[in-house]
Amino acid sequence: MMKIPSDGDSFSVFDNLVEVRLHGCKWCEELPKLAHLCRLKVLLMHGMDRIRCIGNEFYGIDDGSTSNGVRPFPALKDLYFGSMKSLVEWKAPPVDEGGETVVFSCLEISIGGCSKLTCLPNGPNSFTSLETLNIFRCEALTSVPEYLSELHSLTRLEIIVSKYEFFSGENIRRLHPIEVFKHRWFSEELDSFPYLNSIQDLPSLEILYIFGDIGGRIKSLPDHLQHLTALNSLTIVHFNGIEVLPEWFGNLSPLKSLTLWDCENLKYLPTATAMQRLYNLTKLRIFGCPFLWGKCAKGSGSEWSKISHLPNKYT
Repeated sequence: MMKIPSDGDSFSVFDNLVEVRLHGCKWCEELPKLAHLCRLKVLLMHGMDRIRCIGNEFYGIDDGSTSNGVRPFPALKDLYFGSMKSLVEWKAPPVDEGGETVVFSCLEISIGGCSKLTCLPNGPNSFTSLETLNIFRCEALTSVPEYLSELHSLTRLEIIVSKYEFFSGENIRRLHPIEVFKHRWFSEELDSFPYLNSIQDLPSLEILYIFGDIGGRIKSLPDHLQHLTALNSLTIVHFNGIEVLPEWFGNLSPLKSLTLWDCENLKYLPTATAMQRLYNLTKLRIFGCPFLWGKCAKGSGSEWSKISHLPNKYT
């Protein structure tokens, strides 16, 4: 068993490391000081059950509220925190001695299984390079950071949460630069997606993954999807209460790719007229939709005529 050094100097022999993965360090009460590793590109920390706060020590600072001017993790591209059961707080990088915000160069951040984490770091100026943010199974999170709309490099967001408040209209509007939005949100109490009423406020959204409920309570897709004027790829999963796709699908004229996955009771595509209006659609994939799959059988299925012109069909 390797003992994790408590001081950064002890890691100097690892200066050439480009990837560090720490799994199951359940007794660690402090994060190792890795911020000075100038070639480190990937950092994964998983199962560190006693860590309560990600703070100055993570950024290579011992005491005080300012940095020494050295940029932490100068080469880091991918950061993952997972299954940290006691984690409550993640602080933003501190300011340097001149009062300037320390920039965190990471391109992708993933946070999962941190059930007590109540908020993400404040300070948009620290994460100006961030392109991808993944959040899942963080039950105490109730909102996205207010500054997400200021992260102009952020184009991909995946959120799996159980809090309805997370998707309030104001939170959705904060995501307006997003091009890829993958969400999973489950509730046995609601039979619709009221939180997606503001999704049309995402004018740059090009790729959307939307997950329904396996139990089949939700009987229709959110009408507001038809207002996504830049959408070119749509994936619909687990909408077991839907039997027919709505006529307004024809309004999604930029759509190039449509995937229907595990919609067990789906039987019909939109009308032939609506399908013809999808003049950019070139790829249709149907998996785990037994009724629709049978109706799309080449030559003999009742829905075949609606899709026969598509160059790429996977049914």
